[in-house]
Amino acid sequence: MTVLSSILIYFAILSIYILLVAVLKHFINYFTILSKDNKLFRSFSNLYYDIKYCFRRRNGKPIRKKKHSTTAEERKNMYKASKSISENELENFINLNAVDNPLKCPSCPETFPSHIGLALHSKIHHDVGRYTCHLCDYSDLFSRNIEKHVKKHDTFGCLKCKRVFKNKLSAYKHSKFHPEEYVECELCGLRIKPMYLKKHHERRHTKNPKKKIYKCSVCNKEFLQHGNLRRHYSQRHEEVGIDVSVVCDICGKRLSCRDKLNFHQRLHTGHKPHVCTVCGRGFTQKSMLDGHIRTHTGEKPFVCSYCGKKFAHGAPYRYHVKTHTGEKKFACVLCGKKFIAKSNMRIHMKTCNLSSR
Repeated sequence: MTVLSSILIYFAILSIYILLVAVLKHFINYFTILSKDNKLFRSFSNLYYDIKYCFRRRNGKPIRKKKHSTTAEERKNMYKASKSISENELENFINLNAVDNPLKCPSCPETFPSHIGLALHSKIHHDVGRYTCHLCDYSDLFSRNIEKHVKKHDTFGCLKCKRVFKNKLSAYKHSKFHPEEYVECELCGLRIKPMYLKKHHERRHTKNPKKKIYKCSVCNKEFLQHGNLRRHYSQRHEEVGIDVSVVCDICGKRLSCRDKLNFHQRLHTGHKPHVCTVCGRGFTQKSMLDGHIRTHTGEKPFVCSYCGKKFAHGAPYRYHVKTHTGEKKFACVLCGKKFIAKSNMRIHMKTCNLSSR
C-alpha cells in the first residue's frame, strides 16, 4: 500500500467521522428544543424527513437548520385542513341507514348499536365461519371486507330535496349548489324562478301589458327602457345618427354597447371571474356559470308545454318549441327557404351560393 493510498483512506475515515458527529449534534439539539418547548415526542419518520430537509444540498454545500418550524406530519395535516371541508358543515348530514334502536341478533339475545357490529358478530353463529351482512346476502371471510361492504349501505339525504347520496361529501356538494326552487306557470307550463313569475305573466299572458313608453321614430317599435331604445337605434337605424356603440381598444372591434364590450374584452384577457366551486372551471358571465352548475345538480328547469321534454338551458329549449310551432323567421335571400335558427340559414346559404354560380 502506497503512502498516497494511506492518506486517502485516512481522509475518508475522517470525513465519515465528522459527518457522524454532525448528525449526532443535530439529534441532540433537536431533542433539546423539544424538551424546552414541552412538545410531544416525534416519530423517527419525521426526524428523518427533517434531517434530509436540513442537509439538502445547493451548489454542493449542505444546508443545516438548528430549529425546525414544522415536521412532515404537521405539513401534511396543514395541507389536508386547507383542502377539506370542516366537520361542522358535514355533521348536518345524517346517515339515513343509521340505527335508532339497538339491533338484535336473530340467533342470540345480544344487541348491537350498528350494522357493522351485528355483521362482525354474525360469524359466531355462521356454520362456515363467515361474516354476513344482514342487509343483503353478502358474506366474507375477512372482517375488514365486511366492514367496507356494510358502509356501502349508508345513504345521506339532501337537506332541500329527496335525493340521497353514498357519502356526506356528495350530499354536501349537492345541497350547497342546490338550484333555487322553480315554480310552474299555470298558463304555459314554463318553469321559472318565483321572482320572475309576475313579470312573465305581464309580458306573455296579459292582454294589456305594462305600457311601453319609448317608441322608435323610424319603425314604431316600443321599449320599456330608454337604454334599449338607444341600443335599437344603434343596431337597426344607423342613419338616424344615434350611436351608442363602443370600440375595443385591443383589437378595434366595434360593439353595440358597453356591456358587450366588457364581455368581449374578457376574451382577450382570459379573465373568468365566475368560478364553479365544484370543479373549479371559470366563466366570463354569471349566466354561463348558472347553466354550468346545472350539469352538477341535474336540474332541467325548461319544460316543453307540447311534449314535456325538459332542458337545462334556454337556447335549446326555445329551438325545440319552434319545432312544434313551425316558426321559421330566417329566410334565404336566394331561394326563400326558411329556417328556425340563423346559423342553419347561414350554412344553407353557403350551398345555395355555390349552386347559383
